[in-house]
Amino acid sequence: MPRGEHRSFAAGRLSAFKNRGENVQSDLLHKYQSKDDILILTVRLAVIVAVILTVPVLFFTVRSSLFELARKTKFDLCRHVLVTFVLLVIINLLVIFIPTMKDIFGVVGVTSANMLIFILPSSLYLKITHQDGASLFLALGIMFSLVSIPLVIYDWVQSGGSTEGSD
Repeated sequence: MPRGEHRSFAAGRLSAFKNRGENVQSDLLHKYQSKDDILILTVRLAVIVAVILTVPVLFFTVRSSLFELARKTKFDLCRHVLVTFVLLVIINLLVIFIPTMKDIFGVVGVTSANMLIFILPSSLYLKITHQDGASLFLALGIMFSLVSIPLVIYDWVQSGGSTEGSD
Protein backbone atom coordinates (compact mmCIF):
# COMPACT_ATOMS: atom_id res chain seq x y z
CA MET A 1 0.00 0.00 0.00
CA PRO A 2 1.48 3.36 -0.96
CA ARG A 3 2.46 5.78 1.79
CA GLY A 4 -0.39 8.24 1.10
CA GLU A 5 -3.02 5.53 1.56
CA HIS A 6 -1.55 4.65 4.96
CA ARG A 7 -1.95 8.27 6.03
CA SER A 8 -5.51 8.57 4.77
CA PHE A 9 -6.47 5.26 6.38
CA ALA A 10 -4.93 6.33 9.69
CA ALA A 11 -6.63 9.73 9.52
CA GLY A 12 -9.97 8.06 8.83
CA ARG A 13 -9.58 5.65 11.73
CA LEU A 14 -8.57 8.47 14.07
CA SER A 15 -11.53 10.65 13.15
CA ALA A 16 -13.93 7.71 13.39
CA PHE A 17 -12.55 6.80 16.81
CA LYS A 18 -12.87 10.40 17.95
CA ASN A 19 -16.50 10.56 16.82
CA ARG A 20 -17.64 7.06 17.77
CA GLY A 21 -15.31 6.04 20.60
CA GLU A 22 -15.25 2.31 21.32
CA ASN A 23 -17.96 1.56 18.75
CA VAL A 24 -15.51 1.82 15.84
CA GLN A 25 -15.59 -1.26 13.66
CA SER A 26 -12.89 -2.62 11.38
CA ASP A 27 -14.75 -1.33 8.32
CA LEU A 28 -14.83 2.45 8.61
CA LEU A 29 -17.90 2.97 6.46
CA HIS A 30 -19.91 0.10 7.96
CA LYS A 31 -21.67 2.25 10.58
CA TYR A 32 -22.68 4.91 8.09
CA GLN A 33 -25.80 3.66 6.31
CA SER A 34 -27.06 6.94 4.86
CA LYS A 35 -26.92 6.90 1.07
CA ASP A 36 -27.59 10.65 0.87
CA ASP A 37 -24.68 11.85 3.01
CA ILE A 38 -22.31 13.71 0.67
CA LEU A 39 -19.31 13.22 2.96
CA ILE A 40 -19.69 9.41 2.99
CA LEU A 41 -20.16 9.36 -0.78
CA THR A 42 -17.03 11.50 -1.17
CA VAL A 43 -15.00 9.15 1.02
CA ARG A 44 -16.25 6.13 -0.92
CA LEU A 45 -15.36 7.86 -4.18
CA ALA A 46 -11.87 8.65 -2.82
CA VAL A 47 -11.36 4.98 -1.88
CA ILE A 48 -12.46 3.87 -5.35
CA VAL A 49 -10.12 6.37 -7.05
CA ALA A 50 -7.22 5.29 -4.79
CA VAL A 51 -7.79 1.65 -5.68
CA ILE A 52 -8.14 2.37 -9.40
CA LEU A 53 -4.92 4.40 -9.47
CA THR A 54 -2.95 1.98 -7.27
CA VAL A 55 -3.79 -1.36 -8.87
CA PRO A 56 -1.98 -0.85 -12.21
CA VAL A 57 1.23 0.10 -10.41
CA LEU A 58 0.97 -2.98 -8.20
CA PHE A 59 0.24 -5.24 -11.17
CA PHE A 60 3.27 -3.88 -12.98
CA THR A 61 5.62 -4.59 -10.06
CA VAL A 62 4.19 -8.05 -9.35
CA ARG A 63 4.32 -9.04 -13.01
CA SER A 64 7.89 -7.79 -13.40
CA SER A 65 8.94 -9.66 -10.25
CA LEU A 66 7.34 -12.88 -11.46
CA PHE A 67 8.93 -12.57 -14.89
CA GLU A 68 12.29 -11.81 -13.28
CA LEU A 69 11.99 -14.91 -11.08
CA ALA A 70 11.09 -17.00 -14.13
CA ARG A 71 13.97 -15.41 -16.11
CA LYS A 72 11.55 -14.34 -18.84
CA THR A 73 12.80 -11.05 -20.23
CA LYS A 74 11.25 -11.12 -23.70
CA PHE A 75 7.78 -9.52 -23.84
CA ASP A 76 4.96 -11.90 -24.74
CA LEU A 77 1.44 -10.46 -24.83
CA CYS A 78 -0.29 -13.79 -24.14
CA ARG A 79 1.86 -14.45 -21.07
CA HIS A 80 1.36 -10.84 -19.94
CA VAL A 81 -2.45 -11.11 -20.17
CA LEU A 82 -2.50 -14.57 -18.58
CA VAL A 83 -0.46 -13.44 -15.56
CA THR A 84 -2.67 -10.37 -15.15
CA PHE A 85 -5.81 -12.51 -15.32
CA VAL A 86 -4.47 -15.00 -12.76
CA LEU A 87 -3.50 -12.12 -10.44
CA LEU A 88 -6.98 -10.61 -10.77
CA VAL A 89 -8.61 -13.95 -9.92
CA ILE A 90 -6.36 -14.43 -6.88
CA ILE A 91 -6.96 -10.87 -5.66
CA ASN A 92 -10.72 -11.18 -6.11
CA LEU A 93 -10.76 -14.44 -4.16
CA LEU A 94 -8.76 -12.80 -1.38
CA VAL A 95 -11.16 -9.85 -1.30
CA ILE A 96 -14.12 -12.20 -1.03
CA PHE A 97 -12.71 -14.48 1.65
CA ILE A 98 -10.65 -12.13 3.86
CA PRO A 99 -13.13 -10.38 6.14
CA THR A 100 -11.31 -7.33 7.54
CA MET A 101 -8.36 -5.00 7.03
CA LYS A 102 -6.91 -6.32 10.30
CA ASP A 103 -6.39 -9.70 8.65
CA ILE A 104 -4.77 -8.15 5.59
CA PHE A 105 -2.41 -6.10 7.75
CA GLY A 106 -1.57 -9.29 9.69
CA VAL A 107 -0.48 -11.15 6.56
CA VAL A 108 1.34 -8.15 5.10
CA GLY A 109 3.11 -7.55 8.41
CA VAL A 110 4.21 -11.16 8.80
CA THR A 111 5.46 -11.57 5.25
CA SER A 112 7.18 -8.19 4.99
CA ALA A 113 8.87 -8.55 8.38
CA ASN A 114 10.26 -11.97 7.49
CA MET A 115 11.35 -10.75 4.08
CA LEU A 116 13.06 -7.60 5.38
CA ILE A 117 14.72 -9.18 8.41
CA PHE A 118 15.74 -12.62 7.17
CA ILE A 119 15.14 -13.50 3.55
CA LEU A 120 16.23 -10.44 1.54
CA PRO A 121 19.50 -9.70 3.39
CA SER A 122 20.60 -13.32 3.35
CA SER A 123 19.64 -13.88 -0.29
CA LEU A 124 21.49 -10.73 -1.39
CA TYR A 125 24.53 -11.75 0.70
CA LEU A 126 24.38 -15.21 -0.87
CA LYS A 127 24.28 -13.69 -4.33
CA ILE A 128 27.49 -11.78 -3.55
CA THR A 129 29.54 -14.29 -1.51
CA HIS A 130 28.06 -17.84 -1.64
CA GLN A 131 28.86 -18.56 2.04
CA ASP A 132 27.08 -21.22 4.13
CA GLY A 133 26.18 -18.88 7.01
CA ALA A 134 23.89 -16.88 4.77
CA SER A 135 22.22 -20.11 3.61
CA LEU A 136 21.39 -20.99 7.21
CA PHE A 137 20.02 -17.49 7.82
CA LEU A 138 17.90 -17.80 4.67
CA ALA A 139 16.59 -21.19 5.80
CA LEU A 140 15.75 -19.68 9.20
CA GLY A 141 13.77 -16.89 7.50
CA ILE A 142 11.85 -19.40 5.38
CA MET A 143 11.15 -21.46 8.50
CA PHE A 144 9.84 -18.38 10.35
CA SER A 145 7.60 -17.62 7.37
CA LEU A 146 6.29 -21.17 7.30
CA VAL A 147 5.45 -20.92 11.00
CA SER A 148 4.11 -17.36 11.25
CA ILE A 149 1.80 -17.28 8.21
CA PRO A 150 -0.16 -20.37 9.36
CA LEU A 151 -0.42 -18.74 12.80
CA VAL A 152 -2.12 -15.73 11.22
CA ILE A 153 -4.48 -18.06 9.35
CA TYR A 154 -5.14 -19.95 12.59
CA ASP A 155 -6.06 -16.63 14.21
CA TRP A 156 -8.59 -16.02 11.40
CA VAL A 157 -10.16 -19.42 11.98
CA GLN A 158 -10.25 -18.95 15.76
CA SER A 159 -11.80 -15.48 15.51
CA GLY A 160 -14.58 -17.01 13.43
CA GLY A 161 -14.86 -14.02 11.14
CA SER A 162 -16.20 -11.76 13.87
CA THR A 163 -15.39 -8.18 13.06
CA GLU A 164 -17.09 -6.48 15.97
CA GLY A 165 -14.67 -5.12 18.55
CA SER A 166 -11.72 -7.16 17.28
CA ASP A 167 -9.50 -4.18 16.46
